[in-house]
Amino acid sequence: MPELPELEMVRRYLADCCLGRTIAGAIVNQPACVNVPPQAYERCVVGGTLEHVWRRGKLVLLDLSNGVSLIIHLALGGEVLLKPSPDHDPKQTQIVLSFTDGSALHFHQLRLGNVHVFPTYHLATTRVGRLGPDALNELPDAEGLKTIYGASGKAMKELLLDQSLLCGIGNLYSDEILFRAGLHPKTRGKDLSPDDFAGLRDAIGQTLADALQAKQPGAPPFEPQVYGRTDELCGVCGTPIVRLRLANRSAHFCPQCQPPRRSA
Repeated sequence: MPELPELEMVRRYLADCCLGRTIAGAIVNQPACVNVPPQAYERCVVGGTLEHVWRRGKLVLLDLSNGVSLIIHLALGGEVLLKPSPDHDPKQTQIVLSFTDGSALHFHQLRLGNVHVFPTYHLATTRVGRLGPDALNELPDAEGLKTIYGASGKAMKELLLDQSLLCGIGNLYSDEILFRAGLHPKTRGKDLSPDDFAGLRDAIGQTLADALQAKQPGAPPFEPQVYGRTDELCGVCGTPIVRLRLANRSAHFCPQCQPPRRSA
């Protein structure tokens, strides 16, 4: 499932290739991917010029000149591609936005994803308004993280996945962040010390920066240290990586590098 780094790359792609283009038509092959009937969807977007693209957590938003915005939620994955024409395979492409210059934006394989349309002034009442600070652009300092997490009796793995507290971090990067910070996934927020919060802040910033750097052309891919590496040896201490279930999600960690606290 794409997380903040993947959606940030989508945002940058759309900012590079789509701004200034005006929508001439919309094809909706999968009505479940939009929040209004397909004909109404087309009426909402046609005539709008893409003026601004931004991201909040795992959502990418396109603001149009006609006062509406598109909220792109990729959910389990998918592709957003600018192509020279609107020609497509309806079985593979859920939505096509054609532009007045003949090009078109294709949304492939959304798999539970969607591209909803709302009046721009209404965004604060949508899922966007329920998100916490963005983990990349609005990352709080250590004291701010303490304010967000420090009073909670929930496990840090669960807290990092709560998008209403800090948005953009998912299952993969939460495992990697906790490994860098030396925190067991079950460590409760209220059991973290000031030094823990400082280390957590550094781990969040560095993990996301490394993931984004790995997506640059020619860069080596991001190599998880613990995520998806059950029973493999930790690259730091050689201890086998462990997987556990926590709040209906998987958590991967090194028992040596991330020892449990007493309360865990």
